[in-house]
Amino acid sequence: MSEILQVHSLQRKVAVITSAAVAVALLLGISGARMAEELEAIRERSQLMREELTDRRAELMDTRGLLISIVALIFLPLTFLTGLLGMNVAGIPFAHAPWAFWGVVLFCIAISAMMAIYFVQTRWTRG
Repeated sequence: MSEILQVHSLQRKVAVITSAAVAVALLLGISGARMAEELEAIRERSQLMREELTDRRAELMDTRGLLISIVALIFLPLTFLTGLLGMNVAGIPFAHAPWAFWGVVLFCIAISAMMAIYFVQTRWTRG
């Protein structure tokens, strides 16, 4: 009879342990699902942040490219003009006039100022 009681007692303990193990397994499963959902949310947020950084970098590169283009548009005609007038050939207008150098300098400054004013008025220099 004692053996029957021990077996019956052991079955109760196993039943309690089994139900506790099931409860723990369920809690761990729920926790695991929550952790997986949280990891997925973190992954999505990091992907959005990466896209935002890529967009900002592209916008910065566009702005810098535009600035380089503006500088080139101002200085390329001036370089052509000074190169043309710097040739040592006969027939260049006003080659022997004393004011010719300062006239060319003032003309280049005027062209630069007009181009800069145009770019500012048309808002090319702003992003």
